Amino acid sequence: MGVLSLFLGVQARSVVDDGLVRARDWMNAGLPPSSKVALTSVTGEFALQPHEGWAVMPSLQSLRDGGAEYVLTQGRQLSEGYGFASPEFLHWLQNNARPVFSFTGPTSGDTVVWKVDRPTLEEAVDGGLTLPPVSGGYQ
Repeated sequence: MGVLSLFLGVQARSVVDDGLVRARDWMNAGLPPSSKVALTSVTGEFALQPHEGWAVMPSLQSLRDGGAEYVLTQGRQLSEGYGFASPEFLHWLQNNARPVFSFTGPTSGDTVVWKVDRPTLEEAVDGGLTLPPVSGGYQ
């Protein structure tokens, strides 16, 4: 058991989960400067703010109203209910948006930048699907 604990401890200290840093660098280099990017987690909010055009938008309603073109998610936080957005929000993106950047790390799971299909988003919200946030006081 001691060897396993030592191995896991060394692995935890040597593996870097820099998904947000990688996503930020990719978005800064790969997206037009005027892009509207929705952030969905506390970590994303604090790590990436302030940035012109990037804002917390943790619901389908806020994506539509905020003009979001892209959404940044961290899979582990959202799927476990620790983000602003609900786990269902992540499922909706998986079924209705296109990943344009992805990084998998040991802490956050999959950090993904999604390209939003605006007509699909409009249709969902107009049909009454808003997927409200789970925390944070956001709409």
